[in-house]
Amino acid sequence: MISPTLLPTLFIEGTVVYIYSRVKKKTTSLLLGSSILINLLTQSVLWLGLGIFYKLYLPFLLLSEVIIWLVEGIWMQRSVKGELNYREAFTLSLLMNAASFGIGWFLPF
Repeated sequence: MISPTLLPTLFIEGTVVYIYSRVKKKTTSLLLGSSILINLLTQSVLWLGLGIFYKLYLPFLLLSEVIIWLVEGIWMQRSVKGELNYREAFTLSLLMNAASFGIGWFLPF
């Protein structure tokens, strides 16, 4: 299932990953590839859940975003071993998700 927010999320979070990797002197291609893969999974699961729990949209969305931040942080650290420690991975995941959630809140979906 392709979510309606997948492309904007990949663009926004990809931009955050690009900037982060350049500033922190990390391997951009590894981090971008990792973020794309995990977003394909988390976006699909999020939209499936939103469809099921549509009556609890906002609470489900907020809880899901916290879970997504944690899952993506763990994924980012483990998938690019040696590039990010856990602190860096969770910081990057928080930046990615805060940016996409903040901007996405104002998109017409």
